[in-house]
Amino acid sequence: MTLIDWILLLTVLAVTGYKIVLPTGKWQWHLLGIVCVLIATQLLISGFLWPFVPTYFLVALLALSSLKLSAKLPTWRIWLTRIVLLFAFLLAIAPFAILVPVPVLPTPSGPFSIGTKIYRWVDTLRNEEATDNITDKRNVIAQAWYPTELSDKQRSVYMDGLSNLPFKKIGLETEYVMGGYDRINTHAMLNAQISNKKLWPVVIFSPGFGASRSWYTGLVTELVSRGYVVITLDHPYESPITELANGTIARRIDTSPRDTNAREPWMATQLGIRATDFQFAIDRIIEGLDDLKGHLDFSRIVAVGHSFGGATAVAATGRDPRIGAVVNIDGTLYGEVPELHRPFLLLQSDYAVTGHGDAFKARNQQLLEHTTAPAWRYEILGANHLVFMDVLYFLSAPVKWVLKKKYGGNLFGGERKPKEIQYMSSDILDAFIRETLYGEKDLVKRSVAKYSDIKGGLQVVPKTVSPQTK
Repeated sequence: MTLIDWILLLTVLAVTGYKIVLPTGKWQWHLLGIVCVLIATQLLISGFLWPFVPTYFLVALLALSSLKLSAKLPTWRIWLTRIVLLFAFLLAIAPFAILVPVPVLPTPSGPFSIGTKIYRWVDTLRNEEATDNITDKRNVIAQAWYPTELSDKQRSVYMDGLSNLPFKKIGLETEYVMGGYDRINTHAMLNAQISNKKLWPVVIFSPGFGASRSWYTGLVTELVSRGYVVITLDHPYESPITELANGTIARRIDTSPRDTNAREPWMATQLGIRATDFQFAIDRIIEGLDDLKGHLDFSRIVAVGHSFGGATAVAATGRDPRIGAVVNIDGTLYGEVPELHRPFLLLQSDYAVTGHGDAFKARNQQLLEHTTAPAWRYEILGANHLVFMDVLYFLSAPVKWVLKKKYGGNLFGGERKPKEIQYMSSDILDAFIRETLYGEKDLVKRSVAKYSDIKGGLQVVPKTVSPQTK
């Protein structure tokens, strides 16, 4: 929230406290006048934010309770006023105790400023399997993040479709929650000119299952600031909300089976669709991205993803020789485990915190055994599955504490903060790419050695495939 948001909220709460203690006290209308000026100022500067609705309601109650003041109010009316105002007081606090109206992303630490562009592509050779309309073609949404030397362009918005949200649930989000997300500072300039200092290595990033590309902005911008072009993908009708090439807002269509036995092959099918999205994105990137063309190093393309996106990156690498290296962040595969003949990094959350199952461990072990190039596996102690994402920035401290106590591991356990993990992950990713694609020696080992709470290393496992040259 901005300063004026905090001033308004705290002033309203303070005036309410005064009214509860002194229902017939003096200066009430003067205090309400100050509050009204603050509301007008906030609306002018910040605009309307849904979480402030209970606050505005509380101000209306304060005004109503101050009518027909008398020094001799009945005792029952005094206590009724106190009870109603106390309830409204708690109601006004509730949104801010659960969710952060305008999450704050960490400032990238690298030397480069960041530009971004959004591309909305249509694969005319594929039908859209998620809809009933047989004329629908598969869309792939990509956002390019890249180094720039400019810093005075329009700021990029955080998420697609924020000006066209419905009053209904969208995945885990609602318009009430996301009403202020257009004010999130992404630390990126929209449509800025790419820096021409060198040919930039290309990282293509796939998000987790049901996640938006925007939820990885903290991790992505940190990596870009160190000298990379990162292309983040949205997979329409699986992402919570996506704007398609024709301007249509596509929302998630959940067709996943509830039966455990049926879910496995269904996820394998979805993985295949995602991997094809990934390859289609590579096609379009190599064809040329307007003024990014001529600034990208296609000999150094890296596939990266988190959770199901990590599986997507691996599946795409198994199919596409144009990918030079692959990173799987806390994901596992479905269906057939591919053979990898490119350098591979498996970066995982804490097994004890996240509660990775036997299938997760077995498949990743099998993947390592199917990798003929150098492969590293690291486990970040104290990290949960969500900490690589921006999602934990959305939640206020009280609700994070409650979720951690109630549900423990997997999504909310562990002690690590997203800012710390995103910086650490970018550090390791940077070292991995520079070592495997630029030939700089022992960078991964040295990068990890800076941290005392990571275990793992270069993997030496029995190989079940024949080595192939790059």
